[in-house]
Amino acid sequence: MRTQRALLLTAGFAAGFAGMTLELAAVRLLAPFFGTSAYVWTNVIAVTLLALALGAWIGGRVADRGHAERALLIAFACAAVLCFATPLVGPAFAATLLPADLRLDEAFALLVSGSLLATLAVFGPPLALVGACSPLLVRRLVDAGSSVG
Repeated sequence: MRTQRALLLTAGFAAGFAGMTLELAAVRLLAPFFGTSAYVWTNVIAVTLLALALGAWIGGRVADRGHAERALLIAFACAAVLCFATPLVGPAFAATLLPADLRLDEAFALLVSGSLLATLAVFGPPLALVGACSPLLVRRLVDAGSSVG
């Protein structure tokens, strides 16, 4: 019981750490293409919060249906694969959003919308999976007879 609780709490720490790492890595990965303006940071923060909230909602719904253990393993495995894929996919996807003959008067709108689209497509799914882990972990703790406070 004690070992299982420690393992679940460690998994919760790892999920939170992965979420923060993804958020900070998103700006660094997008910087060569879209810069690091307040608009890019706003897009990254907004997508992060949206994806975590959506993931928590989905994770809560799945946990209430009684599939927490299996869903937790799937969420962690898929999140891990997507997290490791982001440095490979992110720059390639961002580069496709910027045309080579971009005029200066078109740049601003494309930088704002492009960074939003890149963040949604590349970082949204792994962040949503990380967000789903919290309610699934809480359900596992409760099912194991542990307090959640």
